[in-house]
Amino acid sequence: MNTKKRSLVLVGVILLLTISMELSDQIADNGVPGPNVMAENLKQSGDKHYEPTWESLSQHSTPEWYEDAVLGIYFHWGVYSVAEMGEWYAQRMYCEKEDRYHSGNIDYHKKTYGDPCTEFGYKDFVPMFKAEKWDPDFWAELFENAGADFAGPVAEHCDGFAMWDSEYDEYNSMDKGPHRDVVGEMAKAVRDHGIRVVTTFHNLRWSWRDAARRLCPEGVGFNDPKYAGLYGPVHKPGDPMTESFKEEWFNKMIEVIDKYQPDLIYLEGDIGKPVGDKYTMPFLAHYFNSAIDWGEEVVVNP
Repeated sequence: MNTKKRSLVLVGVILLLTISMELSDQIADNGVPGPNVMAENLKQSGDKHYEPTWESLSQHSTPEWYEDAVLGIYFHWGVYSVAEMGEWYAQRMYCEKEDRYHSGNIDYHKKTYGDPCTEFGYKDFVPMFKAEKWDPDFWAELFENAGADFAGPVAEHCDGFAMWDSEYDEYNSMDKGPHRDVVGEMAKAVRDHGIRVVTTFHNLRWSWRDAARRLCPEGVGFNDPKYAGLYGPVHKPGDPMTESFKEEWFNKMIEVIDKYQPDLIYLEGDIGKPVGDKYTMPFLAHYFNSAIDWGEEVVVNP
């Protein structure tokens, strides 16, 4: 994997599309298939070109198409768009005071929707995210006209809602909300317009939900195990990331690779650092080996 810095200007355009569109530990309990984690269970390419070791993975080089790329577009659009307050609203609606990043929106949320723990939590936005006016082909045409070399959706933001048809997350865009495979539809539309596909993931920010866990009483709202499929395993702020959360991350990454064959995967933060080598190395090996099967060259960008 080539980590050298490139001199070209590669613009990651984050479209904060807050379009008003009417437009875990509980995995085993809700019928979702269990994890298939270990490296020996992964599909390998014919010659098993990449092993799940850093020595092997470091042989991967940056594709020429990525070196030559000038403009990339990915967009934040999801359940948080319903409130039209930005993609961090899923956190800010539980924040009572300003921190070093932003001011809290809890007063606004209480006035507009109700108490976020006992009356109207983030989960209650899910059925309001309908996307019935969404036209992925129109968006892909916009990206093409803008000159994008690659484009695609945020597959999963920090809010925990998967924007694809997932077997590993009960809160996904096919089973809840719009009942559409957003990643799948967008990937097809982008490719139909001659653009490479990027999927981005921001779902390893374990502490991102701490404000909600502090605010809500035990067993209520964010701390109700019934909603762990969206909010993650119930835990106290400061607790280490659970093994089940890491396994779910791994399984969802493999699922997106196998179903949509993205040309580029962007991970917010260091590549796999929060989950450790146990999950990161098999994920990368699977992606690179799969790309050989597809006859494509791929990139993972931290």
